[in-house]
Amino acid sequence: MRDDKILVSNREPKIADSLIENLTEEQLAEFDTLQSIEIDLEQAEYIQTLGQGWAAPLTKFMDELQLLEVMQMKTLTDSTGFRHLFSVPITQSVTKEQHEALKSEKRIALRCPKVLGN
Repeated sequence: MRDDKILVSNREPKIADSLIENLTEEQLAEFDTLQSIEIDLEQAEYIQTLGQGWAAPLTKFMDELQLLEVMQMKTLTDSTGFRHLFSVPITQSVTKEQHEALKSEKRIALRCPKVLGN
């Protein structure tokens, strides 16, 4: 497992950068114009987990390939090819109708009615 870099030394801890930023007035105005998906509180908590770096190397919800790797291998390969132990899928599902409505959008908003300001 050491040869496959699944088990590694913890002597040099890796610190993930926070993805959380304060939005400008312009960004807030843009947010109000974006198409959106309503998410539940659990999904909002996953966004917080991703944004604060607790799910490193993830910086977004998993795509299908990452999901399959996590489900089958319990690992997640980062952009450098390093495999991390990772057993919890972090995904955002959408309906077929939502996919069709949003597939041409470059950016969308995720809104949670249980979080203040949404």
